[in-house]
Amino acid sequence: MPSFLTDAELKTSLAATLKVDESSLAAYWDTLITECNQAAYLDVRGGIIQRGFSSAQADAWDRGKEFQRDIGLYWLLVKGAGLHEYDQKFIMLLDRREELKSVLIELAGGANQTPAGDPSTSIFNRLDTTNDRWTLETPL
Repeated sequence: MPSFLTDAELKTSLAATLKVDESSLAAYWDTLITECNQAAYLDVRGGIIQRGFSSAQADAWDRGKEFQRDIGLYWLLVKGAGLHEYDQKFIMLLDRREELKSVLIELAGGANQTPAGDPSTSIFNRLDTTNDRWTLETPL
């Protein structure tokens, strides 16, 4: 995860979100932090690669850390909810996986990027009805 969040950074964010001192987090959080950080990383990469961007582009995305942090906190609070009584409506606001389907992908300090991955994996190709016998534009 070269340009993404470390477990230590996610742990700091969790402590800040919970408004507690990081040293007061119980030991069970360490396992959850590692698992949820990996899940968030894969959610972000998967969301970008599914749109046709390459693996290298996904790793170089300027906002990767931001999305990984929010999604990682989402997973942490969902899995930690059994241990604490967190308000679900605020937890749901951290789930930004749906936003990955349409967010602008900029790399290298804000330069616009064109998907460089396998075009057959792009979600946009799956929506192409050009060669279909019946399309939305076909008159009834």
